[in-house]
Amino acid sequence: MQPKRKNDTRWIGWLIFFFVMFGSRFLPPLTNWLVQVTGLAVSPALLIAAVIGLGVIANVVYSVVQANTKGRTSTQMRLPEPSLPFPRPSALPTSMTSNPSAVPHMRLPPDETPLPNPPRFEPIINLRVLTFGLVGLVVCGGCFLLALLLAGVI
Repeated sequence: MQPKRKNDTRWIGWLIFFFVMFGSRFLPPLTNWLVQVTGLAVSPALLIAAVIGLGVIANVVYSVVQANTKGRTSTQMRLPEPSLPFPRPSALPTSMTSNPSAVPHMRLPPDETPLPNPPRFEPIINLRVLTFGLVGLVVCGGCFLLALLLAGVI
């Protein structure tokens, strides 16, 4: 079972939910105040979009910082680097190389040892589902453009 990951950016989702659900009451006075202070044309929809964008940026920055600090302070046990179990013959002293029985020999696995099967990588998204989604996107986009043409917008 995986340990629960503490997410410190959960409050951003609640803030966005609060803006969408209850923003019609307090966002117009807030946007009027922002227009007076900054002189820029700000609408309530633009304010909600800005909060959502800042939430996405905050989550990305938080994830990157967590990934960087997790790599440094990980408490998981690391395996040691693989090393040669025996010294190479050129590294042995000459007194050991003169006696061949003193030189350790590495065992090679017998030829009858079966190799494991190569790993199989299955796609995350089924090709049929991806094709259906892309065709649906093209059809819906075409219907939208047709509706715009018929309405006289384009």
